Amino acid sequence: MTDGGNTPADGPVPISFQTPETRAAKDGFDVGDAFSVWGWYADDAGTNSRPVFDAEEVTNGGNNSWSYDGTQYWIAGKTYDFYAVYPTTVTATVFPDGTIKVDDFDASHTGADAVDLMTASATDVDGSNPPSAVGLRFGHLLSRLSFTVTSEGDAVTIVSAALVGANYKGTLSGETWSVLTASTADGPFKAENVSLTAENLSATLFGGDLLLMPDADLTDVTLKLKYQYANDTEEREAILSLHTSQTEKWAAGCRYNYAVTIPQNGVDVKLTVTVKDWEQSDHSVQW
Repeated sequence: MTDGGNTPADGPVPISFQTPETRAAKDGFDVGDAFSVWGWYADDAGTNSRPVFDAEEVTNGGNNSWSYDGTQYWIAGKTYDFYAVYPTTVTATVFPDGTIKVDDFDASHTGADAVDLMTASATDVDGSNPPSAVGLRFGHLLSRLSFTVTSEGDAVTIVSAALVGANYKGTLSGETWSVLTASTADGPFKAENVSLTAENLSATLFGGDLLLMPDADLTDVTLKLKYQYANDTEEREAILSLHTSQTEKWAAGCRYNYAVTIPQNGVDVKLTVTVKDWEQSDHSVQW
């Protein structure tokens, strides 16, 4: 009992956690994964708001079992609002009005190390008739990108590749990103000496998927390539704009598969993009 003598609905009913689905950018939550939860309750008139959770770490113990320290109980006559942020490693603050702030988020990691920033909320939950588990549906706040380069037949060496002008550091407040840092030719998204051979004419750049802030405008975002055909001493360069009529900006929760084609005979390099929903598009957690 945590409310100075108020009686929880139907006796001491704990606020509990479970995961009915395991679909996310990563292939499901692993044992030991965790999100942070904030929560408040108020009376029926929406007054006398009091905190229940303040960045409480909720951990996956396996077998759809989630736990946290210091069990909280439902209280009759109260209405609850819950907000969650994944992962717990980010510096997040949640305000009672539901505004979520994430300071100094770093999206420079790629592939398996990329950080999938997600949030969820469940509001107006009735403490007099609580659910067996509060349903949280996490939504992706980032855009998911991949870059593949393919030769049409010639053996080619990608001397260097760099994604330039893409925001990868910043602060999120509500739905707005600010204090942004953009990538340059020096990093963090760069690759060197990638070989395309007759046995393997395709390669993925930058170590796998990138999870980046949605951009308001992709006008200044480019993919810069330097490449060389086998048995050719000339080093060629291509600067490919990511701003197209199809992708004037990236949207949160969408996947962008960029395919670079290096043709035979040294004609222009081509860049195409396929846009689709985020694979394994969302992650539902009930708690």
